[in-house]
Amino acid sequence: KVLATIWLSQKNYRQAEQLLIPLGDVAPRDIELIIIQARLYFSLKQLDQSMNLLLSERPAVSKHTDYYELLGYVARSNQQYDYSVQSYRTLLEYDASRGDWWVGMAIALDLQGKNKLAKEAYRRGIESGRISQSLSDYARKRIPSL
Repeated sequence: KVLATIWLSQKNYRQAEQLLIPLGDVAPRDIELIIIQARLYFSLKQLDQSMNLLLSERPAVSKHTDYYELLGYVARSNQQYDYSVQSYRTLLEYDASRGDWWVGMAIALDLQGKNKLAKEAYRRGIESGRISQSLSDYARKRIPSL
């Protein structure tokens, strides 16, 4: 897993894929492997494969917030906004103080044209205090447009 992650971070996609295929056969339900493989598919712009792989399991959010963050981001990138919103909502049910998750959901709602809900989610993200400056700036710029 560590080697595949290193290769993926170094954009050595072929090596990562060659390692992940046999590992996936040995442990097809291993959440960490699913996350790495989904990131690989995402990096290769194979968004449908990434989504299908992520949707094949539903791990406990308390142990795998990174899984739901990735699912939310991949779904949004693949224009599957309902899945994106659902993923961020799952994360926020676990910890509503995470501003980055509020803004992630706000972006998906915004892209769906759900302006009132998006505005509220952007506001909650900013008010959380647990958000990067760049994400806060982005949210502040979006609110007046809604």
